[in-house]
Amino acid sequence: SSQPSSVPSAMPSSMPSSQPSSLTMPSSMPSATPSIQVFLCDIPSSMGVVGLADSKIVAETGKVVLQNTISSDIFVNITFRRTYSDPVVLAFVNSRNDWNSVAPRVKDVTPNGCIVFMHNPSNSSHGTELVSYFVAEKGRYELHGGAIFEAGSHDTSTAHEGGQNYIGDQLWFTEPFQNMPAVLHTL
Repeated sequence: SSQPSSVPSAMPSSMPSSQPSSLTMPSSMPSATPSIQVFLCDIPSSMGVVGLADSKIVAETGKVVLQNTISSDIFVNITFRRTYSDPVVLAFVNSRNDWNSVAPRVKDVTPNGCIVFMHNPSNSSHGTELVSYFVAEKGRYELHGGAIFEAGSHDTSTAHEGGQNYIGDQLWFTEPFQNMPAVLHTL
């Protein structure tokens, strides 16, 4: 198996990160007031994103394998390749190896790492999945070609349950986007 590159990129990497470990348990299950990690990007469809316009590295990517959910005490401690002042982490499941739904969760984010785990709403076990993560310094950046990328977080106590009217939190960008942005999030 290949090791991750020592140089983070602004684009997802196909290089896997270290295998899962269970060195320490997360302090608790997800809280009722999660912190939402939010990434916003205004990328014209004809443009490929290569990196930041000024060649400054503010992000990195990686992949981990999660063999079950937090209900089965399975999680991964991720060590970032660089130290961040105010990191924002986005995680998503790349595979679909089980019939049940599962969502990635991120907790205990520090300047040097975080914990990533899968949560099944029924608190049951789940098959092995490949989870990718993207970590960036909080802020707004211009990518090569002029695309705008913004990373931030938002704490909320708003929760939605089936059958209820949806109410959400309004989020504000640091500046308006010229085009409708894509919004990606992780709890």
